[in-house]
Amino acid sequence: MGLEEGDFPANIQHKKFCLKIMAIGFCGVIFTYIGHLQEPNCSNISTFHSLGSLIFVISGLIGFGINLFTFFGSITDKEFDSIMVFAWSFVHVMVVFFLFIIGGEALITPILCSGDGPFYDWV
Repeated sequence: MGLEEGDFPANIQHKKFCLKIMAIGFCGVIFTYIGHLQEPNCSNISTFHSLGSLIFVISGLIGFGINLFTFFGSITDKEFDSIMVFAWSFVHVMVVFFLFIIGGEALITPILCSGDGPFYDWV
């Protein structure tokens, strides 16, 4: 799945987009985890945690939406190889899911541990 000259130019651009959005999601999880290590008891949510969570959610939601529209558009467009668009979209979803599994505790802890949240009886 390298960048060959025989690839469709639009597919190369989509592949670069997917790689960038996956890297952004990885940075978001790293920032969230750094923020979680600074304040693990949720007494004060750090800027790293807020910024990292926002970056991760944006990379997941915006990346998923753009990949979905790109895939549906590629079905009828001759400039795209729809199978490769689907493959890179699937890789993006799997990477975001894997990153959520790795950083899930840091991402979900502020929701569950504050007394003001919806599930305060569980803590």
